[in-house]
Amino acid sequence: MDTSLRIVGLMTLGLFLLTACGGGGGGDANLLQPGEVRLSTLANMDGTVPVLGATVDTTAQPSVGYSGPAVTDARWAFFTFDLSGIPAGATVTAAQLELFQTATLGTPTDVLPILVDHMEASGATPTWTELVGSSFELEAPIRDSGGNPATVSHTTVRGNRFLDVTRQVQRDLAEGRSFSRFRLRWEPVAGPITFGLVYFSDAENIHGSDVPPALVVGYQ
Repeated sequence: MDTSLRIVGLMTLGLFLLTACGGGGGGDANLLQPGEVRLSTLANMDGTVPVLGATVDTTAQPSVGYSGPAVTDARWAFFTFDLSGIPAGATVTAAQLELFQTATLGTPTDVLPILVDHMEASGATPTWTELVGSSFELEAPIRDSGGNPATVSHTTVRGNRFLDVTRQVQRDLAEGRSFSRFRLRWEPVAGPITFGLVYFSDAENIHGSDVPPALVVGYQ
C-alpha cells in the first residue's frame, strides 16, 4: 500500500475514535442541548385574594373580577411556580405562562382585559400582604416588548390562555429567587362596577377535566 494512503487511513481512523469518545480534553461542545421543562403551580401557593378582607383562599379555584358592586369587591388570582426544576447552569431562552379558564360568573366580558403582575415570592404560603402589597410588586403590570400592558384574554368559552413571561423568569433567576409568582387582576374601574368573575384551574384540578396551570420554560 502506498505510504501516503496508509497515513491518510490512520488519520481518518484516529479522528473517528476521537469523535466517538467525546473528543479530546474539552469534551463534547454540544453536551448541553436545548430543552424544555413544564413546571406546575404549587397547591398551597395558587388561589384568590380579595383586595379588602386580609384573607387568602388557596383551596377554591383562582378567580379574578368583582364579587359585588364596589371597587373593594375586587378579587385577584395568583399562581406560584417553583423554579428548581430548571437545570442548574441552564440559560432560560423562553418562558410561557399557561392557564386554563374554566368558567365565568356574571358578565365579566363587560370589563377591561385582565392584567398580569410579576410578584416577589418565597417558598411559604403567601400572606394577604404579600399578594396585595405594592412592595411585593416587581412589575405591575407586566408589559410587552412595545411597552404595552400584557393581558390575559377572557371570554365565556372555556380554554387555554397563554402569556409570554420570559423576561420575568429570567429576572427571578438572575436576582436569586427560587420562585416565580404572577397575579391576575382587572384594570381599575372608575365608573359603575359590573359583577363578574373569571375562574381558572388550579393545582388541585378539582374537576378532573381541566388543564392545570403551568409555567413552560425553554432553556439551553
